[in-house]
Amino acid sequence: MAEDFHKKVSRFVLKSAFCVEYADVYKMLYQSFHGAGHAVQDKKDASDRFWDEWDYVKANEGRIIPMIENLEIPGITPPLARVHLRKYYESGGDPQALLDEFLRTAREFPVYYPSNEVNLHEQFIRAWGVVGVMAERKKPRMSIDGDYRSFTAEMESNGWPVVSHSKLYREKFSPHYRLVMDLKKVTPQGRIDL
Repeated sequence: MAEDFHKKVSRFVLKSAFCVEYADVYKMLYQSFHGAGHAVQDKKDASDRFWDEWDYVKANEGRIIPMIENLEIPGITPPLARVHLRKYYESGGDPQALLDEFLRTAREFPVYYPSNEVNLHEQFIRAWGVVGVMAERKKPRMSIDGDYRSFTAEMESNGWPVVSHSKLYREKFSPHYRLVMDLKKVTPQGRIDL
């Protein structure tokens, strides 16, 4: 089972072409295991921020990034995806449907998965350890800038907090997205290959 977990997490990390620093890998894993609840402390504020970003992406050019980034690690984390607002807007997506599903995801994302015995936060810390093994082994395609050990020490000493994307990631991709559990509510046939 431990080897299966390691392989699944390794594959998940290696398939992401958008992580440029450890903060980006950490954020991706954090979202996979914790969902979007941290982004919705107040429903009205979250809605206002969504509409502000929606207006921004309508008025500005997007970066080369797919509309959907799958954040599910099969058998380990619940279904979850990032829906990038710029591409969603360009595809004619319904912003209200996306906002509604984002708010539902924030409210209903489980703490335990796939059973009541498996705590997702504990699994997140375990998955972050897999990233450390990958860094030590200098896994092929694991070209992440930064120092895993010092980054991990900082995260652990701060209680494994939510983090922002790295400055380099923000400059390169200008991220504006929302996390959703059910793509069928926001995309045609719930496709993740758009």
